[in-house]
Amino acid sequence: MLPFSYIFLRRAAAVAALTCVALAPPAFAQTAPPAASGEIAALKKQIEQKFPGARVGAIARTTYFGLYEVQFDDQLVYTDAKATYIFVGNIYETATKKNLTEAKLRQLNRVPLETLPYQLAFKRVKGNGERKLIVLSAGSYGNVSRLIPPLVTTADEVDLALSILEDSIRAAGA
Repeated sequence: MLPFSYIFLRRAAAVAALTCVALAPPAFAQTAPPAASGEIAALKKQIEQKFPGARVGAIARTTYFGLYEVQFDDQLVYTDAKATYIFVGNIYETATKKNLTEAKLRQLNRVPLETLPYQLAFKRVKGNGERKLIVLSAGSYGNVSRLIPPLVTTADEVDLALSILEDSIRAAGA
């Protein structure tokens, strides 16, 4: 069970972040000035010192309030340039209702299809091979097919995957 202080910190940070975003004037929605690599390195060092053992990944300056987004373990958090405060939670763009945090996590965690070990896969190409669907085999005898979408899959991506699967089943004559 998580300690009360951790839960309280997460909730307080989320409320603070959402309050800041909701009250932000449109002027903050401009292009973020590029952060110098020295700033990023210093921020990474500060976070690693304040949170020993945490995996600190990508760090980038945002377009809002001079905050930085930090890939921190398995989540995206927001902080100031000196890591004085850490905001945990999602940031939404109110005009489009787009979850900016989720969009950035998708971008950071995407695995390009070209990097998968196709030389170890069975391939079946129908048509021009433009659409791809990756199916893993499982079960004691490899008699189970697994589709493993990421947890942040959109409805459009699920629809596309299912249409590819349906077309493949039809083409196989099943």
